[in-house]
Amino acid sequence: MVIDIVGMLEESFNSGIEEIKQAVAERDFKKIKEMVHPLKSNFYYFFDRNSEFGAKIQEFENKGKNQDPFMLDEYCKIFETNGKLTLEELKEFTSHF
Repeated sequence: MVIDIVGMLEESFNSGIEEIKQAVAERDFKKIKEMVHPLKSNFYYFFDRNSEFGAKIQEFENKGKNQDPFMLDEYCKIFETNGKLTLEELKEFTSHF
């Protein structure tokens, strides 16, 4: 079951990241919030929401919610980079099952 959940998270992340990046470029705050929220929730199954990356995802979502453009591009890059790294670690972990 964990393997299936990781696969679904990877699929959701990979299919949504370009749209999130486009929303950031267009400063479409509503779309940022709507797209980051479910991914954040799914990532939280695998790491503590109070971890450094967990906090950054919440801050990224809040930027959409609060229509805050400050460092929005940087938060998007952090989300993309750390999301990919986390998925690679999860795939490596689940490959041992």
